[in-house]
Amino acid sequence: MKQSDNPVADLIVHVENDNCTVDLNGVIYNKFKTTIIGCLNGSQIDELRIPETVTSINRNAFWNCKGIKKVVITKNIVRIGYNPFASAENMYLESESPEIISRDGILYDKTMTNLLCATNCAVGKSYRVPDSVKIINRGVFSGCKDLEQIDFNAVTYIDKSSFTNCTS
Repeated sequence: MKQSDNPVADLIVHVENDNCTVDLNGVIYNKFKTTIIGCLNGSQIDELRIPETVTSINRNAFWNCKGIKKVVITKNIVRIGYNPFASAENMYLESESPEIISRDGILYDKTMTNLLCATNCAVGKSYRVPDSVKIINRGVFSGCKDLEQIDFNAVTYIDKSSFTNCTS
């Protein structure tokens, strides 16, 4: 059997039940394709547009996925687990969902009071939390290895693991 240039395409998944499915990009969904469970770390994708059937993304779903450059969160996504993009340092996040706002590649809830997710490439070395943000959710800056300085402004609560693997 000839192997392709894409290790994900060469992967054969043996599933004994019908609880999940894996697409050609290496994204793992529940059997109804309404939840993203995870993504294979070897995935190399310029832009991943999440299917409109998806309404939620599990925590750590894209953990350490360094080969994905951009993820578009589509309009039907209403819930994301705590930082599903932890240590996905090269990833830029965009949102079309009315429930999840994207500003400069960083995700917030629709009221802009909860900071949901940030990646290393969006944050860079210095980041100023918008004045409206009161809560930094769990694991938000996890893996932002270049982050050296942060201005918290009006933040009143920082959840646990918010700065895990911030090595600068």
